[in-house]
Amino acid sequence: MIRYLLCCWILALLLPACRDEMPRSEKVIRARWEPIFRPAYRVIERDRRLESGLRVYDSILLAHPTENLFVRAARFDVEHFYHYFFSGNYNASTRVIDSAIALFDTYEKKRAYPRTYSGYLMIRGELAFRLKKFEDANAYYIQAKNTVEQFLDTCEQSIYYYNIGMALYRQKSFDESLHNFKDAYARQATCMPQSTPVALQQQEIQGNIGLCYVHLKKYDSALYHFRRELEVAESFRDSLGPVSMDIIHGVALGNMAKIFVARSQLDSAERLFRRSLTLNNRHGRDLIDAQLVSLQLAGVFGRQRRYPEMHRLLDSTRAALDTLNIPEGEGEWHRLTYVYYDSTGQQLEELAALKDYMNLRDSLDKEQRSLEKADITRQLRNHEQDLQIGLLRKDNQIKKIWLGAAIVAVMCALGFMALIWLFFSRNRRNLAEQKELNEQIGRQKAALERANLEKDRILNVVAHDLRSPIGVTAYVADQLLLEDVDPSLGAQLQMIRDASSQALTLTNELLGLKEQKLAFHTCALQPLVQGVVDMLAFKAREKQQPLAVALDSEPLMVVAQAERIQRVVSNLLTNAIKFSPAGSPVEIRLRREGAEAVIEVSDKGIGIPVERHEAVFERFTTARRKGTAGEHSYGLGLSIVRDIVEEHQGTLHLQSEPGAGTTFLVRLPLLPKDDAAA
Repeated sequence: MIRYLLCCWILALLLPACRDEMPRSEKVIRARWEPIFRPAYRVIERDRRLESGLRVYDSILLAHPTENLFVRAARFDVEHFYHYFFSGNYNASTRVIDSAIALFDTYEKKRAYPRTYSGYLMIRGELAFRLKKFEDANAYYIQAKNTVEQFLDTCEQSIYYYNIGMALYRQKSFDESLHNFKDAYARQATCMPQSTPVALQQQEIQGNIGLCYVHLKKYDSALYHFRRELEVAESFRDSLGPVSMDIIHGVALGNMAKIFVARSQLDSAERLFRRSLTLNNRHGRDLIDAQLVSLQLAGVFGRQRRYPEMHRLLDSTRAALDTLNIPEGEGEWHRLTYVYYDSTGQQLEELAALKDYMNLRDSLDKEQRSLEKADITRQLRNHEQDLQIGLLRKDNQIKKIWLGAAIVAVMCALGFMALIWLFFSRNRRNLAEQKELNEQIGRQKAALERANLEKDRILNVVAHDLRSPIGVTAYVADQLLLEDVDPSLGAQLQMIRDASSQALTLTNELLGLKEQKLAFHTCALQPLVQGVVDMLAFKAREKQQPLAVALDSEPLMVVAQAERIQRVVSNLLTNAIKFSPAGSPVEIRLRREGAEAVIEVSDKGIGIPVERHEAVFERFTTARRKGTAGEHSYGLGLSIVRDIVEEHQGTLHLQSEPGAGTTFLVRLPLLPKDDAAA
């Protein structure tokens, strides 16, 4: 009987429920699918055929199509229900439950359906017990315990303690079983709301607690819990229905009768047994419990020496046992049959019955001893101890890690402090050195300022002293040009006058006499370039250097300061002559490129290394070199050229490689043609 109630409860817990549209909680899932699939179990109870139950299941699935995991598992559960209760094929039942468990093959599925998954684990543990694989049974119970504690709330954890209580009850560990049943009931009491399924489970647990007290010979306590069982059921009479109420009353009355048998109140026991049989010994009720009650009533008849009634009851029970799978009923039937033949003096039948009973009892006793060896309580306690040991080890590991981290932190702190002290000492030395360097720099700065002032003074003196002879030269050239002179001599005088004018402008700049803004005028570039070429032609002739001049025939007009543009051309052409070997050609070109005038000066001289291209434009640069004929270089020419070109919004480009010559390109913005024509 207790086995039947166990599996009925588990089956009720496992019935799947889920909407197709979206994932729902297991409680909502169960509320939907439990009533839908209940007919599949009822038809198996009625027909005792697996095909009937599966046919109902398939028709339900056809009417409610879904690929939900719970619904898929329900088919295996229907098969298990048949094999466990009616065919007694525990191996077949094990196979289908293994298939159900295999559906929950990921952590996500177990977390989504923990109640169903843990329920199948507990059924699997029950089957392992039936097949005498006790180590496997304990392993499945431990898996179930881990699952319920990890995923389920207090209410839903009750099923685990209920199943452990059932396993301990079969092992006849009634004290431990009682403790687990009470724990399961206490957890059931936290379930909200207190619905009909919860009440059904609570009344069953009350009955199981009463049975434990019967075996512990605490009959008053047992009677209290049997009555409490009926009170719980009565409070939900309307929702449970008449069939369930008959089954519950029949089972409870049969259990109460055991107390009166133990107290030798056989008449009271008989009345309760008969009332129990009236309720359950019929189709659609608890036939298994009815056969066990019939055997107990036959035992009462034997004690009362009512042997004919005892014999009739044993015969009717034998017919039921042949169709139902009740191992414990088989043992009791053979014992009572032996008692009957012994009491009625039928010696031959007595010997045969005794032999059958002894063989069956030896088998049952052997199974019970094996069952009792598989100490679930000890296994679970060992598991808990292993977990505690594991936690302690992990805690020790964590403490070691923290200790190591603390040591490392202290070492790092000490190292950091040492580094701070080292940096502090080094910084203090650096500050002292920096202070000394700053003082040295200050002294050097003062010396440089004095040297700069001295340089300015010398330049002013030199410029002042040069201004007078240059001015006289320019004046004499002007006076001679006023007279009638030979044209060739006039051209030379004009060059002298222009050169003197440029020199005078340069000295004025050195003396700061032209600090006002430069005056820019519209001027043509061809005369300016040609004038410079004429002035420097003699230098090219001295080194026998052909001087090639190519000037655009179209007038190229710019807004510029003429003398400064001439200085640009003069410096570039002077450098080309200076740094080209004797006989090497020097070229100067003037052309238009778009809106710009391009002055190009190129030579085939010694060239400039790429790494010195920027340095040559620095004032007083260290990149200066002597000319090919030993001419001196002062490091000012190209810096002056760049400054003048930038003053005129132009650009200066250098193209040169050592030994391949040098080309300078000066680009100046041209005056628009309309403005030039005006």
